[in-house]
Amino acid sequence: MAGFKKSLNKEYVTSTGTVVKRLISGRCNVYLISGNSVNIIIDTSTKRNYKDLLQAIDANGISRIDYLIITHLHFDHIANAAELKKRYGLKILINKNAESLLSDNLNEKIAGTNIFTSFISFLTRTFKSLISYSSFEADILVENNFLLDNLGINGMILFTPGHTPHSISIIIENEVAIVGDTLFGVFKDKIFPPYAEDVTELIKSWKALLKTDVKLFLPGHGLEISRDTFEKEFIKKRESLGLRF
Repeated sequence: MAGFKKSLNKEYVTSTGTVVKRLISGRCNVYLISGNSVNIIIDTSTKRNYKDLLQAIDANGISRIDYLIITHLHFDHIANAAELKKRYGLKILINKNAESLLSDNLNEKIAGTNIFTSFISFLTRTFKSLISYSSFEADILVENNFLLDNLGINGMILFTPGHTPHSISIIIENEVAIVGDTLFGVFKDKIFPPYAEDVTELIKSWKALLKTDVKLFLPGHGLEISRDTFEKEFIKKRESLGLRF
């Protein structure tokens, strides 16, 4: 982890010089990974944020995007995938087990973890236009522990189900992890997501993430999460649920 630093404009640089930058926040964070002349976007945010995303890409002097990795198939993470693919000619990576959902433009299950978010989940199931997205095809179907070395970046994709059955996290040089909605960074020291399809699987995924040497975790919503905060919350949540792993 030597040499790792964080700047005020939400740019994270690994010890070997790979840059991980948060391009936009708000409804959903979008990240850029740059290294070895390769540019990778993680998630796309909502349709409403498309212009903001393009402006952020241009402001960073990026004319070429090689890949888009989608952490999970929820509308607020994939709404601009089709447009980005059309504009940049990039290749899209998703969990191979989620491919069947794309043919019908389906989201993965949205399940609340409290009364309020359970009601929101009900609304999205009832009014499906609220969670629509434009059709697109995946180019690369990834398996667990897929090596990003194949794309020119030192890292891997780790399956982290729980928020959805097919959620994935992106591990960069075992130093930084982009975790989608497996963690939630909106409230200080409260990292449990407001939506999770399977809470037990989610906590198992937390354990898998903590088995890495990653020190900084970047969520799909909110601010970065330290390893210390993550470890404390993992122990508390595991004990409160009576889990033994």
